[in-house]
Amino acid sequence: MSQSYIQDIFRKLCLELKTMARLGEVFGIAASVPAYTYVDRAGLDRRFTYLIEQDRHIVIHGASKQGKTILRKKNLQENKSIVVQCGANLGRDRIYLEVLRQLDSQIPTEVSRNLTLGAELQSKASGQLNLPLVASGEAEIQVGGSLERESGTVLTPVGIDPGSLGYIAQEIKRSGKKVVIEDFHYLSDTCQNRKK
Repeated sequence: MSQSYIQDIFRKLCLELKTMARLGEVFGIAASVPAYTYVDRAGLDRRFTYLIEQDRHIVIHGASKQGKTILRKKNLQENKSIVVQCGANLGRDRIYLEVLRQLDSQIPTEVSRNLTLGAELQSKASGQLNLPLVASGEAEIQVGGSLERESGTVLTPVGIDPGSLGYIAQEIKRSGKKVVIEDFHYLSDTCQNRKK
């Protein structure tokens, strides 16, 4: 065997190893969309994409580790979604606040208006009186004053409140993003069944 033949085989083997999938890319639970094992189940991807484009609420449910999150990640880009990961201690208000936080929404808590007026007046007068052998005198008068008035009004904007569904919906619509509430089943039964 010649040295060039061995080098050629070695190069081919290295190229083959680079293109081969790693074991973790084929088997196991992935955080990203699997490149080799993702399967569109009976047109589910197409239907999911259609529903997203129709601006509808979508509920994806099923047993654990069935691919719900991967379905969402494959068909809804991360930069076009707001993902809230639920936990046992998370409630409705915290979900709303998390949505607003991810939108970089800033809620004005108060608006104040102040008025300040000021005035000052100073006057100085002096004179001298001199009568030979009778009297002599000098007088000076100075008057000063200041007036300052401050009036303040504190206003709380109407409808701008993290608990206001109208405000939250307006912020979400303005962003053009979709809200994803992951692992809803981890929320308490009270929170899951709450109507408002």
